[in-house]
Amino acid sequence: MLKKYLSATSALTKTLVGVGLVVAMGAFYTKTAPFAPTHTRPDDSKADKLKLQPGFKAEHLYSPSENGQGSWVAMAFDNKGRMIASDQYGVLYRITIPAIGSASVTPKVEKLKIGDGSLEQSMGTAHGLLYAFNSLYVMVNNRVTPDLPRHSGFYRLQDTNGDDQYDKVTLLKELEGNGEHGPHSIILSPDKKSLYVISGNHTDAPDMDAYRLPKTWEQDNLFPLIKDPRGHANDRMAPGGWIANVDPEGKKWELVSAGYRNAFDMAFNETGDLFVYDADMEWDIGTPWYRPTRIVHATSGSEFGWRTGNSKWSPAWPDNLPPVINIGQGSPTSLLHASNAKFPAKYKNTLLAFDWSFGRSSSPALRPVRNSSSRRRWSSRRMRFCSAFSRSCWTIQLSAGPPKASRMISKLIQLLPMRSPFAAMRVPRFQRLESSRLRAIRR
Repeated sequence: MLKKYLSATSALTKTLVGVGLVVAMGAFYTKTAPFAPTHTRPDDSKADKLKLQPGFKAEHLYSPSENGQGSWVAMAFDNKGRMIASDQYGVLYRITIPAIGSASVTPKVEKLKIGDGSLEQSMGTAHGLLYAFNSLYVMVNNRVTPDLPRHSGFYRLQDTNGDDQYDKVTLLKELEGNGEHGPHSIILSPDKKSLYVISGNHTDAPDMDAYRLPKTWEQDNLFPLIKDPRGHANDRMAPGGWIANVDPEGKKWELVSAGYRNAFDMAFNETGDLFVYDADMEWDIGTPWYRPTRIVHATSGSEFGWRTGNSKWSPAWPDNLPPVINIGQGSPTSLLHASNAKFPAKYKNTLLAFDWSFGRSSSPALRPVRNSSSRRRWSSRRMRFCSAFSRSCWTIQLSAGPPKASRMISKLIQLLPMRSPFAAMRVPRFQRLESSRLRAIRR
């Protein structure tokens, strides 16, 4: 009996010591965690659920889903500093954000009137928005239904009568593709004279007026093609996702880069180099051809070799540049370069890369590679910029502020936990052999 008592007492003592250590470690982490919030908010505040770098503060401005306005997946600022946002499966909204220091941070939200205001003239379901050349450019990503009649494509909206609404709608190019791998973002060129658009690998590359890379895409497999056993993208062939340069009138299209899986966004740095945040194929995990989410330097005429199944190009092959940095698993959304942000100096040559699955933002600092025979011009180290405390995922989309603004605006919408990537079946580790000479001959 005494032995049982001593044994029970010993077990209880160990348990209490263990709990004490856990509590102490938790307290120590809370005190020293490098991403601890630098501001205090009420416990139920959405902003309080964010881990930020020291010196940064987040304000929760608005939750569209809590106001029956869907999920906003694209944002831009017009020439008056107002935000334009698009519901993924709905219409366009215009948001007037209160100035810093205002008594209330609640913005004014209004539904935009497009054309004559009829259902046929409605506009939304956009993955890309950009205000430039006195116009609002809209990249519609839509599976046509009676309630959502717009076909996927690149549109230009203009206010020709001065009523502060967009009465003129011009379809610049219809695109075949929709869904999460459909047409995506729009950005302004560094010289501010043209536009760049990007699409995922389920969007057919349209006929272009010019090509910076040869239009000679083939699979070129010497080994039998191993397709995804779940059937994903089995009928999607080269060139995969693509980037095009477009003039403001939408009359001249030039293919700039291709070979992406599902890059949602892109960004220019201060020297005019283009960077792209590409997605992984999560079901390829555990196979030799798995490529993690990564940021690449999209040079003129580049091809990054996305192919279905086991046909993907290796980063080591001379046909494509290696990534600037591999991020890992995730679902890329926005990509920004912080050169114009009112951020500390160490962020001036930093990209802000946002991930949907895990609700986080990385801030890779770019640095040029000098005195090297490698074709890679840029390398990077990764740093976490923002993430969420809880397991609930957040859509984090950071949009460059309006003209002459002194801050950047964050849009945070809490979502349900997303899917977890899982390992695909393992296959023998043999390398796909592809002859660069064959492609060179074809070119």
